Amino acid sequence: MRCMLRAACGLLAAFAATQVCAANVRDYVEGYRIAHESQIVGQLDELTRIRSVAADPAGLAAAADRLESLLKERGFETKLLSPGTGAPSLVFGYLRSPGARRTVVFYAHYDGQPVTPSEWKSDPFIPVMRSGPLNSGGHDIDLKAARSPFNPEWRLFGRAASDDKASIVAFLAAFDALKASGRKTSVNIKVAWEGEEEVGSPHLAQILRENQTLLASDLWLIGDGPLHQSRRGPVALLPMMGASVPIYLFADIFKVPVIGLPIVNHDNNQHAANENLRLQNLWDGIETYAAMLTALSW
Repeated sequence: MRCMLRAACGLLAAFAATQVCAANVRDYVEGYRIAHESQIVGQLDELTRIRSVAADPAGLAAAADRLESLLKERGFETKLLSPGTGAPSLVFGYLRSPGARRTVVFYAHYDGQPVTPSEWKSDPFIPVMRSGPLNSGGHDIDLKAARSPFNPEWRLFGRAASDDKASIVAFLAAFDALKASGRKTSVNIKVAWEGEEEVGSPHLAQILRENQTLLASDLWLIGDGPLHQSRRGPVALLPMMGASVPIYLFADIFKVPVIGLPIVNHDNNQHAANENLRLQNLWDGIETYAAMLTALSW
């Protein structure tokens, strides 16, 4: 455990260094994001419309299939890892980076909390952009008529928009920005996107143990959990705790450091009715993933 903590502390130092050494990358990614805000938000809107909740197995399967196709479009080797019980698959992707010495797994989950439609102002699976929180006197935004740059205080309302599909979209947008710039990643990339986190991950341990070779890495980055109270996030969390993700499993099974990089709504209402994502949190997440993908090395 002491060795793992020392390694994790070293990785946190590397993460802090990315905020300085990757300034030029960050500037490019910000420019890319501004130019592609409609597409990025549109991707989150599309995924939020998929009813990936425990009560809808077909919706979970549709979400897994769509995520696998998004990875394939970007050149990843992919596989749906199933426990063989009819439970949702873990979406796996792998992309090698020439010259990289380390491999990092980026974890997120695509399932959302249960919904009670009567508690929502609008259909939880038909996303609505609003100018602010429901109690702020804001108004709905017509995204088709909106022009960039979008107001960073706008919020997209919908189940799983914040927890945790925003993390997936931020990762994909960061990858797209880097690819468009011709920059290569500093690590080999693996992704593990789970479909049962909101019900306690009952099959996660089985999937991880049955696929230890496939999921082997030097680090797990967990894209889930609460944002820092300062609203200046995402932040790296150590000790390795966060949300309902059974983070201890990754450390116990793979014996490598595990660090949380949460990218969710600052007011921590992701489990409530009228779940929503503040756009600035999504923008921050894109830049953070881009920095990690290009500058993380140890």
